[in-house]
Amino acid sequence: LDARTVHPGDVLNLALYWEATAPVPRDYTIFAHLVGPDGRLYGQHDQIAGTEGFPTSLWPPGTRLRERFEITVHPEAPPGQYRLMVGLYGASPEARVPIEGLVDIQDYWVLVEIEIK
Repeated sequence: LDARTVHPGDVLNLALYWEATAPVPRDYTIFAHLVGPDGRLYGQHDQIAGTEGFPTSLWPPGTRLRERFEITVHPEAPPGQYRLMVGLYGASPEARVPIEGLVDIQDYWVLVEIEIK
């Protein structure tokens, strides 16, 4: 992540690193969403995991990849603390993958808080 404080209209650059620890049975899409204190979406970048023709269903165990995201902050985003949330979904955005290992099972992970000035 290249910044934790941004302004409306700025672009956040994010790199996520993935590792397949077992065969992956289907293809997934990664989402990175900037969510405001009001729960609304103020920036997003969704992309198929495994860019360049290497979807998750082709990842053998041990595969490691870096995915880059550019998230444009909505030009009318009000000042405040925002959450940068990431996760995976299958065939549709409604089919999010639950994240194991969290206290409460969720379908996203809050990566960091971002301040918009």
